[in-house]
Amino acid sequence: MLRSLVGSEMCIRDSQLHNASTTENYRQILVEFLEDKPRLSECEVKQGRENAVLTTNIGTGILFENERCRVHDFTLPPHSGHQLGMHHHTLPYFFVNICGGANRPGEGVHGLRGAGLTKDGSHVQLWSRDRDLVWVDVANGGFAADGSRVEHVHKVWNDFDVPYCSFIVEIK
Repeated sequence: MLRSLVGSEMCIRDSQLHNASTTENYRQILVEFLEDKPRLSECEVKQGRENAVLTTNIGTGILFENERCRVHDFTLPPHSGHQLGMHHHTLPYFFVNICGGANRPGEGVHGLRGAGLTKDGSHVQLWSRDRDLVWVDVANGGFAADGSRVEHVHKVWNDFDVPYCSFIVEIK
Protein backbone atom coordinates (compact mmCIF):
# COMPACT_ATOMS: atom_id res chain seq x y z
CA MET A 1 0.00 0.00 0.00
CA LEU A 2 1.46 3.36 -1.00
CA ARG A 3 0.13 6.36 0.86
CA SER A 4 1.10 9.80 -0.32
CA LEU A 5 0.01 13.38 0.21
CA VAL A 6 -1.70 15.19 -2.61
CA GLY A 7 -2.18 18.80 -1.57
CA SER A 8 -3.44 18.51 1.99
CA GLU A 9 -5.30 15.24 1.36
CA MET A 10 -3.92 11.74 1.66
CA CYS A 11 -4.14 9.64 -1.50
CA ILE A 12 -4.02 5.87 -0.95
CA ARG A 13 -3.05 3.52 -3.79
CA ASP A 14 -1.93 -0.08 -3.97
CA SER A 15 1.64 -0.10 -5.16
CA GLN A 16 4.71 -2.25 -5.26
CA LEU A 17 8.22 -0.86 -5.24
CA HIS A 18 10.70 -2.78 -7.38
CA ASN A 19 14.46 -2.99 -7.74
CA ALA A 20 15.52 -1.10 -10.88
CA SER A 21 18.72 -3.13 -11.22
CA THR A 22 18.94 -6.75 -12.37
CA THR A 23 22.47 -7.22 -11.00
CA GLU A 24 22.61 -5.30 -7.71
CA ASN A 25 20.53 -4.76 -4.60
CA TYR A 26 19.55 -1.19 -5.42
CA ARG A 27 17.51 0.53 -2.70
CA GLN A 28 16.12 4.01 -3.12
CA ILE A 29 12.89 5.89 -2.72
CA LEU A 30 11.62 8.86 -4.66
CA VAL A 31 9.53 11.55 -3.00
CA GLU A 32 7.84 14.06 -5.28
CA PHE A 33 6.56 17.25 -3.68
CA LEU A 34 3.54 18.59 -5.53
CA GLU A 35 3.27 21.82 -3.56
CA ASP A 36 5.32 24.89 -4.52
CA LYS A 37 6.85 25.35 -1.07
CA PRO A 38 7.23 23.48 2.22
CA ARG A 39 4.22 23.47 4.54
CA LEU A 40 6.36 24.75 7.42
CA SER A 41 8.98 27.49 7.44
CA GLU A 42 12.47 26.78 8.74
CA CYS A 43 11.57 28.83 11.85
CA GLU A 44 8.50 26.64 12.48
CA VAL A 45 10.54 23.45 12.06
CA LYS A 46 13.20 24.79 14.43
CA GLN A 47 10.57 25.85 16.98
CA GLY A 48 9.03 22.36 16.84
CA ARG A 49 12.40 20.76 17.60
CA GLU A 50 13.04 23.22 20.43
CA ASN A 51 9.61 22.50 21.95
CA ALA A 52 10.14 18.73 21.83
CA VAL A 53 10.23 17.07 25.24
CA LEU A 54 12.73 14.43 24.09
CA THR A 55 15.16 13.96 21.21
CA THR A 56 13.81 14.34 17.68
CA ASN A 57 16.53 12.03 16.33
CA ILE A 58 14.21 9.21 15.38
CA GLY A 59 16.47 6.87 13.42
CA THR A 60 19.94 5.42 13.60
CA GLY A 61 21.36 8.10 11.30
CA ILE A 62 20.36 11.04 9.13
CA LEU A 63 20.86 10.32 5.43
CA PHE A 64 19.63 13.59 3.94
CA GLU A 65 18.01 16.88 4.90
CA ASN A 66 16.77 19.90 2.98
CA GLU A 67 14.04 22.55 3.34
CA ARG A 68 11.30 19.99 2.54
CA CYS A 69 12.23 16.79 4.33
CA ARG A 70 14.58 14.96 6.65
CA VAL A 71 15.45 11.32 5.79
CA HIS A 72 16.61 8.89 8.46
CA ASP A 73 18.04 5.40 8.23
CA PHE A 74 16.60 3.09 10.88
CA THR A 75 18.48 -0.19 11.12
CA LEU A 76 18.52 -2.53 14.09
CA PRO A 77 20.36 -5.84 14.16
CA PRO A 78 18.53 -8.80 15.73
CA HIS A 79 17.91 -8.44 19.48
CA SER A 80 19.02 -4.80 19.70
CA GLY A 81 17.76 -1.30 20.32
CA HIS A 82 16.72 -1.75 23.96
CA GLN A 83 19.21 0.97 24.92
CA LEU A 84 17.57 3.53 22.63
CA GLY A 85 15.57 6.12 24.49
CA MET A 86 12.13 7.47 23.82
CA HIS A 87 11.87 10.03 21.01
CA HIS A 88 9.38 12.74 20.07
CA HIS A 89 7.98 13.10 16.56
CA THR A 90 7.31 16.77 15.78
CA LEU A 91 6.74 16.44 12.02
CA PRO A 92 4.46 14.25 9.88
CA TYR A 93 6.40 11.26 8.56
CA PHE A 94 6.27 8.02 6.67
CA PHE A 95 8.47 4.98 6.78
CA VAL A 96 9.30 2.44 4.09
CA ASN A 97 10.46 -1.00 5.19
CA ILE A 98 13.42 -2.49 3.33
CA CYS A 99 13.91 -5.86 4.99
CA GLY A 100 14.02 -8.20 1.97
CA GLY A 101 17.75 -7.99 1.39
CA ALA A 102 19.84 -8.61 -1.72
CA ASN A 103 18.69 -12.17 -2.36
CA ARG A 104 15.02 -11.82 -1.52
CA PRO A 105 13.74 -8.32 -2.29
CA GLY A 106 10.02 -8.07 -1.81
CA GLU A 107 9.97 -11.02 0.55
CA GLY A 108 10.30 -11.35 4.25
CA VAL A 109 8.59 -10.07 7.34
CA HIS A 110 10.26 -8.27 10.19
CA GLY A 111 9.04 -6.71 13.35
CA LEU A 112 9.64 -4.40 16.24
CA ARG A 113 8.34 -4.06 19.74
CA GLY A 114 7.24 -0.64 20.86
CA ALA A 115 6.37 1.32 23.98
CA GLY A 116 4.37 4.52 24.16
CA LEU A 117 2.26 3.59 21.14
CA THR A 118 -0.91 2.82 23.13
CA LYS A 119 -2.92 4.89 25.60
CA ASP A 120 -2.30 2.41 28.42
CA GLY A 121 1.46 2.26 27.77
CA SER A 122 1.52 -1.49 27.08
CA HIS A 123 4.15 -2.89 24.74
CA VAL A 124 2.97 -3.74 21.24
CA GLN A 125 4.37 -5.91 18.51
CA LEU A 126 4.63 -4.33 15.06
CA TRP A 127 4.97 -6.49 11.95
CA SER A 128 5.74 -5.29 8.45
CA ARG A 129 6.67 -6.68 5.08
CA ASP A 130 9.41 -5.54 2.74
CA ARG A 131 8.28 -2.42 0.82
CA ASP A 132 5.40 -1.58 3.17
CA LEU A 133 4.88 2.16 3.53
CA VAL A 134 3.08 3.74 6.49
CA TRP A 135 2.06 7.43 6.83
CA VAL A 136 1.78 9.00 10.31
CA ASP A 137 0.20 12.44 10.51
CA VAL A 138 1.76 14.50 13.30
CA ALA A 139 -0.14 17.71 13.95
CA ASN A 140 0.69 20.61 16.26
CA GLY A 141 4.38 19.72 16.54
CA GLY A 142 3.56 16.46 18.33
CA PHE A 143 1.30 18.04 20.96
CA ALA A 144 -2.46 17.93 21.51
CA ALA A 145 -4.35 20.73 19.72
CA ASP A 146 -4.85 22.59 23.00
CA GLY A 147 -1.22 22.02 24.05
CA SER A 148 -2.31 20.11 27.15
CA ARG A 149 -0.36 16.92 26.48
CA VAL A 150 2.51 15.49 24.46
CA GLU A 151 1.65 13.10 21.64
CA HIS A 152 3.80 11.02 19.29
CA VAL A 153 6.38 10.00 21.91
CA HIS A 154 7.53 6.39 21.85
CA LYS A 155 10.42 4.00 21.39
CA VAL A 156 10.90 0.79 19.45
CA TRP A 157 13.41 -2.05 19.59
CA ASN A 158 14.10 -5.31 17.76
CA ASP A 159 13.43 -8.46 19.82
CA PHE A 160 13.47 -10.74 16.81
CA ASP A 161 15.96 -13.01 15.05
CA VAL A 162 16.10 -10.94 11.83
CA PRO A 163 17.37 -7.40 11.23
CA TYR A 164 14.95 -4.48 10.98
CA CYS A 165 15.61 -1.88 8.26
CA SER A 166 13.60 1.13 7.08
CA PHE A 167 13.84 4.67 5.77
CA ILE A 168 11.91 7.30 7.76
CA VAL A 169 11.02 10.50 5.91
CA GLU A 170 9.82 13.52 7.91
CA ILE A 171 7.87 16.08 5.87
CA LYS A 172 8.45 19.76 6.71
